Amino acid sequence: MSGLNAYVVSYDIRDQKRLYRVHRAMLGFGEPVRYSVFRCDLTPKGKVERVAALAGLTSIDDDRVMIIDLGPVDGNPAVQGSDMLPPVKLETQSL
Repeated sequence: MSGLNAYVVSYDIRDQKRLYRVHRAMLGFGEPVRYSVFRCDLTPKGKVERVAALAGLTSIDDDRVMIIDLGPVDGNPAVQGSDMLPPVKLETQSL
């Protein structure tokens, strides 16, 4: 076991300057899935560092950051590979 857990980090940042800074900081910790969504493989220490870095770059009143722990990287086929989930086509029905 490598001690790494897979995380999805998603953020909604109101200010354009903060958004750019958060995105640049996240590039050093994971790979972007979308502009505001990253997949990161982190140790427990790495997660603490990531949370501290994001706390220093975001506004608690205006911004939202969500970190989802997907579990251990080793032996978990659900989080291996470049795509985490297959695309889903959503259908809507009108009444």
